[in-house]
Amino acid sequence: MRALADHYGRMVELHPGAPLLVLFDIDGTILDMRHMVRYVLQAYDHAHGTAHFRDLELGAIRTHEDSLEVLLDAHRLPSGTRQSVLRWYLRHRWSADAIRASHRPFAGVMEVIRWFQIQPDTFVGLNTGRPEWLRSATLHSLNSLGREYKVQFSSGLLKMNPHGWNRRTAEAKAAAVEELRQEGYRIVAMIDNEPENLRAVRETDPGGEILLLHADTIFKTRRSELPEASVSGRMYELSAVARRERLPTHVQFVWRGVGTREELASFLESNIRWAEIAVGADSPGSPVLLAPDSPTGPEEPLELRDVLAALARHRRGVRVDLRDGEALPGLVRCLLAAGLPPGDLWVHAPVDRIGPDGFHRLRDRLPGSLLQCPIDPVAGLIPDYPEQGREILERCRAMGVGRFSVQVGSLRLREVLDRLSEWGYESDVRGVGDLESFLRTVLLLPTSVSATFRFPGWA
Repeated sequence: MRALADHYGRMVELHPGAPLLVLFDIDGTILDMRHMVRYVLQAYDHAHGTAHFRDLELGAIRTHEDSLEVLLDAHRLPSGTRQSVLRWYLRHRWSADAIRASHRPFAGVMEVIRWFQIQPDTFVGLNTGRPEWLRSATLHSLNSLGREYKVQFSSGLLKMNPHGWNRRTAEAKAAAVEELRQEGYRIVAMIDNEPENLRAVRETDPGGEILLLHADTIFKTRRSELPEASVSGRMYELSAVARRERLPTHVQFVWRGVGTREELASFLESNIRWAEIAVGADSPGSPVLLAPDSPTGPEEPLELRDVLAALARHRRGVRVDLRDGEALPGLVRCLLAAGLPPGDLWVHAPVDRIGPDGFHRLRDRLPGSLLQCPIDPVAGLIPDYPEQGREILERCRAMGVGRFSVQVGSLRLREVLDRLSEWGYESDVRGVGDLESFLRTVLLLPTSVSATFRFPGWA
């Protein structure tokens, strides 16, 4: 994945504005075909009242899906049973039921595909040995699997084998690469589990512009056929392929927990615009800065006015996580005194803490600032009861709320964000703590994401 990220970066620099294409094989590269093998064999047991494969583990499947005989030999089946199982397998492995029930992507591959699909002028194509008659089923299956990740595959970028099953596959894949070039694409990489296919693609690319990536899973052809310049790997790691400079620019990032001197200094050294501070009340009307995720002040207290002054000097924005409605009058005075422009002010407050009157006061006293409230208690309504959910959100919007926030890890987060986008609402995901969660959240493209940004390797 690091090799892919490096090569992609070079291609972006060499061919600015050109349509770049990352090509994936499907079976054994995107999909872990061991699930299909086990499903079909256990379906045989179910249909015939046998238990030959009842305890078959994925780890015990070490042969290619086209070489089932090797696996059956290990089970020592009687000759007649062995032939019956083979006939069943060949008849059912590409049935609609098998495709729907057993096709599973390798861990991380959909996130990597999504990363490239959100990059400017970048596309993901499929170059498969499957025959043309499986086009519709292939697209339906992959798009069903990809929906959770907001991944979408198109028929125009799906190249299939015109020669049929297991016939001239390498030749068909090389021809597909040439065809895509003729369509105007610059091909960044070809990812395939079969060494023979990568060698065939290499022969179409004498300049070596295409990075050849070998998915080191289960394959039929000899490893010795891998081209010298190819790179092998067994894991799809989003954090390895995703680079900071390629994060989507239309997602706002918020540095969560700027409540200590160390965090303030780290934030000001970063290029992130928004700092989130937590504010409570030490007495009615008297706001106080809280330490991150703590109901008490930090060991070395920072004054709220000093933090706001530092942010104003550095022309940064502040997001106030208002923890106590009693602090609201004093908070408004502090924000006005700090001299931050309205576009740099953002207040996050639960409706049950400050009520409609609190939001009206913020809207009237801080015109032009962004007001946000969490919707975790009602987020579960939105996918299944959209009319009731939207009615609640509309009441909040009437108070002046301009963005709705959901905690990371919420059930059906993607569906909630999709609904908010469909209704024209801005969305925020808060509470992200680690790099993988941060990147997976960014792939959903909410309006904003708040995180700690203490990611090892990501300064």
